[in-house]
Amino acid sequence: MTRLLRATLLLSLLGQLAACAPDVLVQQDPKALLPGPASYVWAEPDAADATLPGDQDPRVHNSIVRDALRQAIDRGLARRGYQPAASNAAWQVSYSIGLQKAVRIIDEPAEPPQLVCFAYHGCFMEDWGGVYATQSYPVNENTIVVDLSDAKTHKLAWRGLLTQEINLHRDLQADKLQKAVDALLAKLPGTTVADSNH
Repeated sequence: MTRLLRATLLLSLLGQLAACAPDVLVQQDPKALLPGPASYVWAEPDAADATLPGDQDPRVHNSIVRDALRQAIDRGLARRGYQPAASNAAWQVSYSIGLQKAVRIIDEPAEPPQLVCFAYHGCFMEDWGGVYATQSYPVNENTIVVDLSDAKTHKLAWRGLLTQEINLHRDLQADKLQKAVDALLAKLPGTTVADSNH
């Protein structure tokens, strides 16, 4: 395989991976003084006000996934400088998780590049003229929402929402959930100590 062909295939693979990157959306009350004291308590299990499609799907609506997700959020918050408190916490944390089917649309070359060789002139990749064909694929997406609310008033102060394409046999495991949560909470304002560690 020539260097040029390897480079072409690598660029195609990188494009596919970029399309699978998680999408993170953050909303914050401009009056909320985050991180503040950076202490928190967990809300009651059903206190989250974010209702997600597929949040009752048995593949995510079970104690195994929810316990793993809660532990991942605890670790992610600790990395941002937030600590659990037995009382007088500044923030109340809640979360939601949902799973749904989606369609991924990709523009692919209608004809793959061809390696053409000539005597005395070497080889080159034949240009396919920029003609693309649109392909659609069914995929599974999960959405994770993490909310921080004022512990006294219960007013929402910060919401992070992550949506990503997942492999159901792999990406609902604890280590993959941790990676998703870390990507989400990286957008949460952290303490000076936490920020200095990144």
